Amino acid sequence: MPTSDHARELIAALRARFGADAVSDDTAAFTIAGGAPACVVRPLQIEQVGELLAFATKRDWAVIPVGNATHLRVGAPPAQYDIALSLQRLARIVAHEAADMTVTVEAGVTLGALNTALAQARQWLPLDPPLAEQVTIGGLIAADLNGPLRLSQGKVRDLLIGITVVLADGSIAKAGGRVVKNVAGYDLGKLFAGSFGTLGVIVEATFKIRPCPEQTRVLWITTYDDQDAAELALTLLDAKLAPLFVEVLNTTAAAACGQTSGGIALALGGIAEELDAQQTVIVDYCGRSARVCDDREAAQLTHWLREFPRQAAATLTARISLLPTELAGLLPRLTPEAVARGLEAAVVTHAGNGVARLHLRGDEGQALLFIEWLRIAVRARGGWVVFDSLPVGLHGQVEPFGYRTAALTLMEGIKRQLDPRGTLSPGRFVGGI
Repeated sequence: MPTSDHARELIAALRARFGADAVSDDTAAFTIAGGAPACVVRPLQIEQVGELLAFATKRDWAVIPVGNATHLRVGAPPAQYDIALSLQRLARIVAHEAADMTVTVEAGVTLGALNTALAQARQWLPLDPPLAEQVTIGGLIAADLNGPLRLSQGKVRDLLIGITVVLADGSIAKAGGRVVKNVAGYDLGKLFAGSFGTLGVIVEATFKIRPCPEQTRVLWITTYDDQDAAELALTLLDAKLAPLFVEVLNTTAAAACGQTSGGIALALGGIAEELDAQQTVIVDYCGRSARVCDDREAAQLTHWLREFPRQAAATLTARISLLPTELAGLLPRLTPEAVARGLEAAVVTHAGNGVARLHLRGDEGQALLFIEWLRIAVRARGGWVVFDSLPVGLHGQVEPFGYRTAALTLMEGIKRQLDPRGTLSPGRFVGGI
């Protein structure tokens, strides 16, 4: 992180170039793994983002793009961190074409503000990451954030139809909707979704949006154990249903959200007749173990599931990605392996997507042993594990992504082409990219 002399020099140069009101030395909210930048720069226009990046690149200053800093803990600690580039003031809804069901927004617009505006036309951008009211559109794309609704609505990249980014040299590139200039050979939307700010700064995006469901209904299905829950979830996913989400909770996770035992939370959306028909199918499979949540419980459970990845009490949080059938085979092993090491594991699974979110609490040394077991077990089944948050004591011992395949060479090549001097978010991504 910058020394005091370097920080003063850097701030003075930036204020002289961009104005004192755009540059702040109040960096507490932008700390990553204990390290803070010299300053925060908040541009008002897209062109100023380009000016800043060109200015910083020439001086070998490292820049990390941020929105509301809601998910900065995700990713590896930066190798260098001079400037936090805040997109908060780029917060316009540029165009909403209700008839075409598209919307174009600047990167600093929050998902909450966007959906409030879209609701006037009974439309929404159907994504439900943690802190959905606060997360910015730029952060949503860069961190590839999603939640339980991924099962029915897809990921960010599935809804993204246009994107504008500023590259490290200050040039502006666009792709998809509202095209002006493309970076030859790349699908920018897919490339930048989940890039953690390492390739360029997302400044504008166009999405396809959807009608709000007429009604929603949430059911809770009690299960005997993790094995029963995993198998029943697969059965329900094969049934003639169109759920908004199917979430499997182990006993620890279920207790944390007020349930008496582990089970499945399943949400439906549509008109009343459709919901009644699907509910009948569920009851046929599950009998009296399935019940409909009242409005209050449904809202609380849905909110808890959305916010589960952000719960602060965990020693560490992880995402496990496997084929759904492989994940169903692994789930019953997670709790016993944690308990054997004196740890507590809360697990919530996006059943149809093959993603499990794990919160582990307990001794860091035992947690490290569990991590080693987990990565071996997941790789043996053809998947991977990403650690979204780690205690400071494990930062040097655990690589958050743990990703070592031939694709890493390709990723490194793209990074060199788009950001040859390593200006943007150095070290934040897979393999130290």
